Amino acid sequence: MELRHLRSFVTLAEDLHFGRAAARIFLAQPALSHHIRQLEKELGARLFERGAAGVSLTLAGETLLPDARAALWHADQARAAVRQAASGLTGRLRVGVFANGAAELTAPILAAFRSARPQVDVSVVELDLTQQTGKLTEHMVDVAIVRPPLDDPTVDLTPLTMEPRVAVLARDHPLVRTPRLMVEDLLGLPVPAAHPSQPRVWTDHCRLVDKRRGRPVTEVGPATIRTIGEHLYAVVLHRAMTTVGASLARTHAVPGAAFVPIADLGASEVALATRRESEEPLPALFVSLARQVARQYPDPSGQQSGHRPAG
Repeated sequence: MELRHLRSFVTLAEDLHFGRAAARIFLAQPALSHHIRQLEKELGARLFERGAAGVSLTLAGETLLPDARAALWHADQARAAVRQAASGLTGRLRVGVFANGAAELTAPILAAFRSARPQVDVSVVELDLTQQTGKLTEHMVDVAIVRPPLDDPTVDLTPLTMEPRVAVLARDHPLVRTPRLMVEDLLGLPVPAAHPSQPRVWTDHCRLVDKRRGRPVTEVGPATIRTIGEHLYAVVLHRAMTTVGASLARTHAVPGAAFVPIADLGASEVALATRRESEEPLPALFVSLARQVARQYPDPSGQQSGHRPAG
């Protein structure tokens, strides 16, 4: 049964007059009559008696009326729900978070979104070293807080914040006590072996490959590391080296690890990842609100080494 036929039926059942019913739903009277004939043909029963005394419902029509009203109500509810979801007022948002996300900014960002869209179901999905953008492109998350550089052509990156980039070393490593640690001091140290699925561009970034001028990288340990925690523990276990954003010293403290400032190394970026050319309203709103929060809290940690807005 077509909804337009049911709507014509219910309207005529309420007015019991073809002219008035047709005017109420903005139809020509012949079109209304056609709808009723089509519905009667489909159901195999007369729904109205038409005579000199006027129009009246048959027993079949009286039987259909409550169900027809219910069907139209449910259809209207579904239409309204879809419109709300399409406008970003309802629905769900799955936020992928890599490592510590945006560190101390993460909770205010999530709170801002919940305040703006209280009817949206929000969940957080942890991302590991092998899937900063993978779960996004596979539609397992809708937006992600990630750590560039990343080179996924299916993803758009929006800069969020910048923070100092530090070296991670075993706490008893001699370089920890170096008064002014430089990039050149780190280039001969081994690095944790990378998982085969870990993005190469991110791996090279952590290993300072762009600073080595062709010098080789020595890997240590098994290539099974998936999480930032495992990555940091590998540094301690194998007396290796890596570089990370300074906020990890506050959020991912690992026994035996030291986070050491590097005098001549650029900042680490935090970004928001969305599917390329996506027109979904909720991820777009999340990105907008996150950038507002980043501008309001340039140093949420209260420390000089905290975040600052990107771009």
